[in-house]
Amino acid sequence: MDGNQQVLPLAFAVVDEETYPSWKWFIQQLSRHVIRGRRGMCLISDRHGELIKAVHECPDFVSPHRVHRYCLRHATKAAGSYMDIQYFYGNGRDNPPTSYIFGPKFMATRLYDNSPPKDLTLGLLLVRPMSEFVGSDLSKEVDPSKENYGSVRRVFVVCDQDNSVKPEIQKWMIESNPPDGVKVIHGADHMAMFSKPHELCAILRDIAAEY
Repeated sequence: MDGNQQVLPLAFAVVDEETYPSWKWFIQQLSRHVIRGRRGMCLISDRHGELIKAVHECPDFVSPHRVHRYCLRHATKAAGSYMDIQYFYGNGRDNPPTSYIFGPKFMATRLYDNSPPKDLTLGLLLVRPMSEFVGSDLSKEVDPSKENYGSVRRVFVVCDQDNSVKPEIQKWMIESNPPDGVKVIHGADHMAMFSKPHELCAILRDIAAEY
């Protein structure tokens, strides 16, 4: 967040497609110009096959192990129904879905319900299908060891009005894998960077100073 209280991306690049060479180049630039040898920085991103390959070749990055499809399962369980989430069956209807996309109703009532309308509108314009990673053994892609996963100090930020990952599920996540600290953003929906940007920024600053 800059001096005008505007949330800006850390880095971005325009490429032809999301391929291994593109991700590798981007990570190299991120390491050279943003990380610059500093330790203790935590970057969070969607899991993308070519991105995972590129990350594993960069010495500045370690990969905590998290299964992406669990997020959808918790979200739909908390929501009480799949609502207007649309599924795609790349391997045929007789097999599990391979990807999904959030619908307008789900996004408005479960993700952006406390966020400004303009951010919901932009989210609806930019939403894209996400992979379910069906058939992939993610446990073989990364090593959730103490040396890797345990080498990064973790802080769990609770959004107490998140209607997709309910507070009770967030509590379960904390109890199942205790972090080094827990912070709470009161009044934040799932998209805390839109619903409570100032509070999120303050907490991130506190985390950076404390950990």
